[in-house]
Amino acid sequence: MKTGYLCTQCRGVKNLCGRKICPVLLRYKTIKELNLEKVGDILQGSSPPALFVGRYGYPLVNVGPMIPPFEGDTKILDTPEKWKGKTLEEVVKLRMQLIRGSFRVRIDKASENNKLIEDLQLVAMSSNPVTSEAELRGRIIKRITFDPYSQPFGPIARVKRLEVEAKTDSRIEYVYYDRDLHAIEAMEYLYSRGLEVSAIQRVLSAGLMGIGNKRKFVPTRWSITAVDGNLSKSFISKILDNPSINEIEVYESRQMGNIFLVILAPGDWKYEMVEAWHPHTVWNPFRERIEIGGDYEDRMGRTDYAKIGGCYYAGRLATSEHLMRRGRQAQVLILREAREGYVLPVGVWVVRENVRRALKEKPYKPRNVGELFLYISERTRTPLKMWIRNSKILRDTLYQRRLSQYI
Repeated sequence: MKTGYLCTQCRGVKNLCGRKICPVLLRYKTIKELNLEKVGDILQGSSPPALFVGRYGYPLVNVGPMIPPFEGDTKILDTPEKWKGKTLEEVVKLRMQLIRGSFRVRIDKASENNKLIEDLQLVAMSSNPVTSEAELRGRIIKRITFDPYSQPFGPIARVKRLEVEAKTDSRIEYVYYDRDLHAIEAMEYLYSRGLEVSAIQRVLSAGLMGIGNKRKFVPTRWSITAVDGNLSKSFISKILDNPSINEIEVYESRQMGNIFLVILAPGDWKYEMVEAWHPHTVWNPFRERIEIGGDYEDRMGRTDYAKIGGCYYAGRLATSEHLMRRGRQAQVLILREAREGYVLPVGVWVVRENVRRALKEKPYKPRNVGELFLYISERTRTPLKMWIRNSKILRDTLYQRRLSQYI
């Protein structure tokens, strides 16, 4: 049955699609609650700080600051690291308070002497809310944009003029003024100085790092995976010579209908992430069977982009970060089960921050592979045989180890 037909027959009351939350009504309700009438031609507020760089029309893209129509401590509006325990509805409401300013620019103009660009980059160079005033061109467009990589985006407004009062972060200033520092080195420096991953992604997106005049704006979607991918690759290089952990450890986290089991097992570094999308979830809305798939790498790394996308690299960052801090290496398997409540994509931060949170908790330590399999069966609804069939680590390593016990 076609999606449109189901929606017109249901209209949010009959639950014909089987979802716990109607994504159409959630969008409508959120837009309806937006109070934008008082904004007028001038938008004043405290940017968290936040900005957006689009990808459509590349290399000529839309860029701009994200500003709420009020002042104060707005940092939580663009800091996924602070969204622990938030529901889907709460995250959407947080994000919809930000009006996405927009003007057109070529991606290679990041170093151009242009006041709009300079003020936008001042926003990105701050790590605290930035007092901002934007003169708008035309009406604010009430729109909600969801993306599988980045956080949701709210209303859009064309920006004619931008004025900001920003106190720049000295760590970001360092990479901005060092025009001989490669982008990857800049990411590593900012991370080592305690800057949040989401802030590093913002700095990269704003064209504030890299060699000299080669600096470019990076679409927000691409900057997220670039930082997750490059930082995790750096972490992995540091753990390959570390001793292995000596027992199986299982960590768990849950949020927005997502269940994450993070399994660390003795052995050389390997990494795998498998996702099981249950019926009536965001990427499996109308089928009645579980859709499952994953990606894998060993200590030699990957030569192609993961099929399951940016969530793979978000999970890789969180787990390699954990092992680097412990001075250990391990085989790593993330099992992600998405259930009915997860009906809208809100970005790969869900993976990164939930895996990080799980790894801070006390792990369950099964005495053998049999107990591990039993635990997986008890904590997820996905059949164990489906997990084993789709996981190279479960199938080739742990399952074979269990068989060897009887030979």
